Amino acid sequence: MGFKDHPVFAERSSVTSGADAVIIRLGDRAVLNRPAPVAAGLPVSDRTARQLARLDSGRWSTTDEAAGSDHVVIGLAGVFALRTRRLCGRVVANDAELVHNGVGSGLGDEATLAARRVSGQLSRASGLLVTVRPVLVLECEQLVGSGRTLDVAVVASHRVRRWLERQPDTLDGAQAFRLRVAAGRTSTWR
Repeated sequence: MGFKDHPVFAERSSVTSGADAVIIRLGDRAVLNRPAPVAAGLPVSDRTARQLARLDSGRWSTTDEAAGSDHVVIGLAGVFALRTRRLCGRVVANDAELVHNGVGSGLGDEATLAARRVSGQLSRASGLLVTVRPVLVLECEQLVGSGRTLDVAVVASHRVRRWLERQPDTLDGAQAFRLRVAAGRTSTWR
């Protein structure tokens, strides 16, 4: 059997929009797997930024300068590292893993790694031991599950502001202020 005769062979082709698509042959069945359709309007990170801009600025501050995170949010409820993604299809968040269209996803690990980076940067800049909660903000056709997968919170992009506002306070005012000042310095994120 040659390489091209293998039952799971992928080839590149063009779609009418000009974007790449992958044709996956499974036995005698071919499946066209196109990239996620681009929703009209803003990219998901910009949509998330608009949601975050609606947070009470007296209680919350945000930055998008942190390496590895799309947004860092600081408030009395703590520090949150937000990773934003647009996915096509169904996403299931259960206690053990994040499953996208029936396949395990490494997005939870990616969000956890980003939160660790932010924690290290803010800890060095503020002189505090900073715990950062990883949050995966998703825009997808269907999000099902508990809203948490391992230690990562999974939130739909249109609900991120409300989700943050419902988190219990974990910092006192002085700690939150010190972290906001540290996050506001560009040297923190280099």
